[in-house]
Amino acid sequence: MEYNPYNAPAADLERSTAGKATELSVTQDMIESLNQTRPWVIFLSVLGFIGAGFLVLGAFFMLVAGILGSTVGGATGAGAMPVAATIGLFFAYLVLAVVYVIPCVQLVKYGMAIGRIPGEGAAAIEDSLRRQKGFWRTVGIMTLVMIGLYIIAIPVALVVAFAAGASQSF
Repeated sequence: MEYNPYNAPAADLERSTAGKATELSVTQDMIESLNQTRPWVIFLSVLGFIGAGFLVLGAFFMLVAGILGSTVGGATGAGAMPVAATIGLFFAYLVLAVVYVIPCVQLVKYGMAIGRIPGEGAAAIEDSLRRQKGFWRTVGIMTLVMIGLYIIAIPVALVVAFAAGASQSF
């Protein structure tokens, strides 16, 4: 068939790949690149778990110090924080620890999927890429939530600071 530049475009249905799996070759360099990222993925997940552990420890130390400070120093003791505020911070730290753990678990699963590539081949590569996608989606959502909280928290903090400053000057 001769090419005519004035004809309407037409799809070649025989060569269309929509809805079909395309043939891709996985090179050894691709596999090696994934294998080289695995130690870093595991390292960062372990650091995340350690950070979450420190948050839990900090929560308990804060709770104990807050309760002891309010009972020993009295409710008006120097630097004593109200017990309700201490309990609130305790739960806030625990929630933060859980939030830290979620992407860490996803990183561990991603690293484990990379480790299965030599034995399972393409299925493990698909699984590792799926898990990587899930990790980045979670981190993206967490980032958007944090941006939203900053947009709310910064003006509130400024108003509280100015209000506290104004009440101090009278």
